[in-house]
Amino acid sequence: MTDLFSDLKQQTAASHQALETTFPFNTMLKPEHFSTQSYTDNLMILASFHQYVAQKMQQNPHNENLNDLLQPSIIVEAISTDLALLGIKSPALRFDAGLASDNMADMVAAAYVWMGSSMGAKVLHHWLQQHDYQHLPTHYYAHMRTLGRQWRTFMQQADLLAQQHHISQQRCVNSANALFNELIAGAGRCAPGEE
Repeated sequence: MTDLFSDLKQQTAASHQALETTFPFNTMLKPEHFSTQSYTDNLMILASFHQYVAQKMQQNPHNENLNDLLQPSIIVEAISTDLALLGIKSPALRFDAGLASDNMADMVAAAYVWMGSSMGAKVLHHWLQQHDYQHLPTHYYAHMRTLGRQWRTFMQQADLLAQQHHISQQRCVNSANALFNELIAGAGRCAPGEE
């Protein structure tokens, strides 16, 4: 199982790159394209992802250690707070990546994408604070950046669960890609001119 994370990284790289080049994610760190609207759309898509994964993770009793690391209730509350401050009362977009809460490969994949998003949060939070965006609420990014510090612990916990449950590494990779693809689909629903 030692190559689980290298497989995940390599085999989701194209999906991850496609997400980063999709509006509104492609506006982050780019002042000439970034706006309050693109930031709001970005948070709406991420909220749908976090709500979906939080629900799936909390349905699996074997996820206790992962849930401690992911802090799903705190993160969902933080992103909901930011959206409310931006005037969005019902932020949920349709999100269904086809994950099964009782399948540990799916749960490890979901945790991987969740924790991976925390790694970029530090950079994004710093960028928002250093530029002229102090008016934007950043509870979500502030909380997510703290999760990134737990990456090594997460890898150990996820690897242990993967071994204990004899997960299919290919299913784990496929599920991670399904999450990225659903994030891209959510981005399409937030594209300019879309409802």
